[in-house]
Amino acid sequence: MSVANNVSQAVTDILVMFTNVWGGLACDIPGSPFKAPSSDTVWARWRIQHETGGQNSLANVVGKRRFNRGGTVFIQIFTPLNNGVEMAYDLAEIVVGAYEGKRTASGAWFRNIRMNEVDNETDVAGMQQINVLVDFDYDQIH
Repeated sequence: MSVANNVSQAVTDILVMFTNVWGGLACDIPGSPFKAPSSDTVWARWRIQHETGGQNSLANVVGKRRFNRGGTVFIQIFTPLNNGVEMAYDLAEIVVGAYEGKRTASGAWFRNIRMNEVDNETDVAGMQQINVLVDFDYDQIH
């Protein structure tokens, strides 16, 4: 079973699963400059939040222990209102497919993948919003 060398590697692997399916569409990713496009452009906001963790094993003969890390990835998808909710659902299904039943090279796996519809009264005026939430879990050994 693969394990993440560090948190940065695991986060990068989890992000790549999203960017591989999102393609060239606009996306707000932490650490990258971004300005929300006009209300006629499809875009997404990707965030990760670690929430749980703990020691999963006793030390082995060389003192190494397994530690678990978990949390949630939040992907907010914004589509123009004039396209209705159909485009938002189609994009959300593509994002769900990026994670559902998958595992990263560093051993992160995903569960409890869900879509949450948001009223048109979002934080981005003039946009339809649907969120995809993905719980993740991976181990580190140190």
